[in-house]
Amino acid sequence: MLNLASTYLIVKDIEKSIIFYEALLEMEVSVQRFDRWEQLNFNGNCIALSNSKYDEKRIKLRNNKYCL
Repeated sequence: MLNLASTYLIVKDIEKSIIFYEALLEMEVSVQRFDRWEQLNFNGNCIALSNSKYDEKRIKLRNNKYCL
């Protein structure tokens, strides 16, 4: 039998994803790191949402800095 303790999802729209998973699991986000990471913990399990746009913005900023 397979037991998963953690599930990590990379999402395009973090705000919509938070609304969806909070409603689905009937709980609120337990851990939040800036705009980058949201985590819902329940019964020893975790669903973590990673905001793909956060890293895209950081890469663009870094690349623009080198181009100046």
